[in-house]
Amino acid sequence: YINNQLGEKKKNCYIRDLYIKENYRLKKFGKIAVSKIIEYTLKRKLYFVKIDILNTNKIAIKFWSKLLFKKRGKSYYLNLK
Repeated sequence: YINNQLGEKKKNCYIRDLYIKENYRLKKFGKIAVSKIIEYTLKRKLYFVKIDILNTNKIAIKFWSKLLFKKRGKSYYLNLK
């Protein structure tokens, strides 16, 4: 969802959940989905994409890190500036 209640300079796209069915994993569907989210976010002139990931979910952390998301606190961010 689009979170614009933080003020003009902190508008962002918050990914609540992203789930890829097991049959479609490791076939770049996750990467395609995230690229579409980023494309949409850029069209809306938002500043970053955010997702929260549990520390125990090592596979998800690896996935998002490969997409250049950086950890800050309990969340992972991609700066779009």
